[in-house]
Amino acid sequence: MKELAGLVLGVLLVMHPVVGNGPGPDTQHSYSVTELDLTNDETVERLYKVPSVPYGTGSQIDLVRDARNETLTRPKSTLELEVINLLDVRYLADDFHDHYYRIHASITDSTFQLRAARVSAETVAKDVAVRPAGTNPVIRTVLDGQQTVSKHVNATVVRQDDQYILVQPVETQLVSDPFALVKITGYALGSVCIIGALVSLFHRNEATAK
Repeated sequence: MKELAGLVLGVLLVMHPVVGNGPGPDTQHSYSVTELDLTNDETVERLYKVPSVPYGTGSQIDLVRDARNETLTRPKSTLELEVINLLDVRYLADDFHDHYYRIHASITDSTFQLRAARVSAETVAKDVAVRPAGTNPVIRTVLDGQQTVSKHVNATVVRQDDQYILVQPVETQLVSDPFALVKITGYALGSVCIIGALVSLFHRNEATAK
């Protein structure tokens, strides 16, 4: 039945730009690729750009520094949220003192316990780094030389041979969609097909009823 074919064609034409990507501006993310010099002890490397290595601030980093020599215990009810968040942290960056800490935090019977130990940037990098084959496809695309892509991923440390490379998003911008005209045309043709099919069905049913 031609009306059914027209409806199907119309729906496909209308839904394609909607399901895929509308005719509006596209979001483009630019990435930088930086080899990390883990032998430089004077400044903490930019590993804290990686979500699994947060940047220590305020009372959070103060307690971590105090926990280097002994296990600290505090009533959970007396702690700020940023300290409680250490429960989900394995490494913490102390950029002011150029250190990294391995964190062991827990809560037992409403008592917060914290232990911390200084570790090298290389130790952190080895633990958080991934091989190219095991990383996000976006990261692999950036490593292959395409540094502007449509998807956003968090900063990632990639290990290639004996090198550690930090791939991180640095800029997001809106750009015009080169296929906007094609998509708008698809909307228009799809709408025409749907309306034409519905009108034809209406007249067919009206004629059958007489």
